[in-house]
Amino acid sequence: MSEQENLQTVRDLYAAFDRGDIQAILDPLVEDVDWGYDNVANDEVPWYGISKGPEAVRDDFFSPLAEEVDIQVFDRKEFIASGNHVAVTYNGEYTLKKNSKKVTHQGMHFWTFDDNGKIVRYRGFEDTAAVLAAWRG
Repeated sequence: MSEQENLQTVRDLYAAFDRGDIQAILDPLVEDVDWGYDNVANDEVPWYGISKGPEAVRDDFFSPLAEEVDIQVFDRKEFIASGNHVAVTYNGEYTLKKNSKKVTHQGMHFWTFDDNGKIVRYRGFEDTAAVLAAWRG
């Protein structure tokens, strides 16, 4: 697939997220997709870590995120495509439901595609220390 097709797929994924259509996000993932946040020092924050496969992405990432977070701002800034990769920078703000702590941060999502336009890897990067501090209250 072309860079522009991969870029459009990622834009479509964010549109699906905005409307709450998680299945539309899972559909373009390969069966053994590698999804998550590297270098997270602990497993306290339930949506951090690495998930393998679309069902695990749904159960280990999207479900806890929906249960634990009230998103106020998810403002995508830049979409950058290069080869089989798409990077997205964003500003985010959300409130943790368990303790009403607010998290404000800038982050990046990094998507990797195979040659057929399927997503083989996703990594999210944000201020995980700030999220953990808010999580701990």
